[in-house]
Amino acid sequence: MKIFGVFDADFILTLPFLTGWLWAVGGTGQKVFRKFGVPIALTLYAWGYGVTGWPLIVFLAGILVVISFGPGYGDRYVKLLKGFYWPYIFTLGAAYNLCQFGIVLHSHDLSSYLIAGAIGSVVFGGGMLLSKKAGLPWKIAEGLTGACAALPLVLSLQ
Repeated sequence: MKIFGVFDADFILTLPFLTGWLWAVGGTGQKVFRKFGVPIALTLYAWGYGVTGWPLIVFLAGILVVISFGPGYGDRYVKLLKGFYWPYIFTLGAAYNLCQFGIVLHSHDLSSYLIAGAIGSVVFGGGMLLSKKAGLPWKIAEGLTGACAALPLVLSLQ
C-alpha cells in the first residue's frame, strides 16, 4: 500500500535503523551525520508520508533547533552541571523526541507523541547510565538514542 504515492506503509519501520546508524556514526567525530543527517532523514520520511505545509516546517524547525544546534551531553557537561547532570540527561532525551511537535499538527495524535518523549528520555538516560556504570558499549547507547529519535514519526504514522 502506498502512502502519499512515495513510500510503502511498512517502509517507515526502516527509519529507526537509519537514524540509529546516523546517530552512532555522528559520535565518531563526524558530527555532521548526527546534526544534519538525522534531521534530513526524519524530514524526508515525514514528507514522504504526506506531512506538508506548516506541520512539516514546524517539524523541521524543532529538530534543527534541538538536534543540530542544541546542547551537548559529553563529559564536559558532568563538571559544568555538577549535581544536575542526570536530570539534564533525561530531559535532553525527552527533548530529542518532543522537538518534533509538527507531527502532532499533522496527525493530531498527542498521546503517541508524549509516549515517544517518555521512551526517548528513558532510553537516552538509561543508555548513558548503563554505558557509564555497567559497561554497555557507547556506540550501542548512541544507536539506541538515534533509533528513538524516530519514534514520534513512526508511532504517529502507523
